[in-house]
Amino acid sequence: MPRGAFDEEHTPPPNSEAADEENSSAFIVAKAVVGALIGSIPACILWISLGRIGYIASVCGFFMIFGEMYLCSVFTKNEKDMNIETAIVVCIAVTIAMVYLCERAVWSYDLYYALAPECPSMGYCFVHFEKLITGTEISADFDSALFRSYIFAAIGAATSSFRALKFQQ
Repeated sequence: MPRGAFDEEHTPPPNSEAADEENSSAFIVAKAVVGALIGSIPACILWISLGRIGYIASVCGFFMIFGEMYLCSVFTKNEKDMNIETAIVVCIAVTIAMVYLCERAVWSYDLYYALAPECPSMGYCFVHFEKLITGTEISADFDSALFRSYIFAAIGAATSSFRALKFQQ
């Protein structure tokens, strides 16, 4: 019976160059994610501030993706293996997560003031958010607001991404 490549006894020796290359690719993407996370912080502050007074603006999505793309490129500027498509995917994923966290923070702040005796702090409301919105039957309202926030973020992000791709060519 011939031995195949997947047999336990036929394990090829590890190729150290391939392992180094894989690690460097993962490290490059990790640097891109860290840059995108740090780049989103100013827009998150703006998002939460505007959301707290009752406004959602696509300008927050624009600033969020712009900051993410800028710092992502700064963190990975010396990396030859980083391409713009990967950077955009990383930035979009970070935007999706950060919009959710920003919207959750805005709603946690509102819950803190609405349920003052039950919520000892805003942090408590943020951590126990799912339980609180299910218990108060406002989860449909949160889902609607979150969907609207994603639409506004997408509008702002699309303009920024389009400009980045146009500039790259």
